[in-house]
Amino acid sequence: MESIAQDRKPPFDLEQINNKFGAVIEVTNMLPSAVMRHFDLPFLFIGASAEHWSTERRTAEAQKLCDALMKGLDEIAKDDSLRKGGSAKFSDRKRTRGEVILAAVGKFKEAYRAQNYSPSLSSLREAAMGTSIQRRVTEIERILNRARWSGPTSRDYEVYREIGAIEFYASRYHHEPA
Repeated sequence: MESIAQDRKPPFDLEQINNKFGAVIEVTNMLPSAVMRHFDLPFLFIGASAEHWSTERRTAEAQKLCDALMKGLDEIAKDDSLRKGGSAKFSDRKRTRGEVILAAVGKFKEAYRAQNYSPSLSSLREAAMGTSIQRRVTEIERILNRARWSGPTSRDYEVYREIGAIEFYASRYHHEPA
């Protein structure tokens, strides 16, 4: 949120304003109510109306959004209940797509060690659907379906290499709802 709020370089073209508002929508959808209550944001769903705005209007709307974000972030910094050990409850926070992917990876690793990985591989494939991680899951399937092994690398090494890559890239999906 802070990086979105600090990006104030006018003039804003249509793509920039849509990206800024879209990014705020994505992030605010993931915030628990204990955090979200500190933000008094302007209406974020602007649709195609920004096409008809002048450059000055786009800049003013972006400035209004950035000011609201900074004010909310300042309020959050002052709220003792949000500090470590504070009284705020975060139980309403939505799971992220990255968390779902990491959970599926954990189940797959356990099942792979037990040599019964087909159901968990399907779950991992489903969790990664539509992401850049999907090709890593396809690679794991290819490795597991290979009939013969020759060469310096073992099947386990190749599977765990892909799992490590999936765990690394899952962090890119912590802003998306599951």
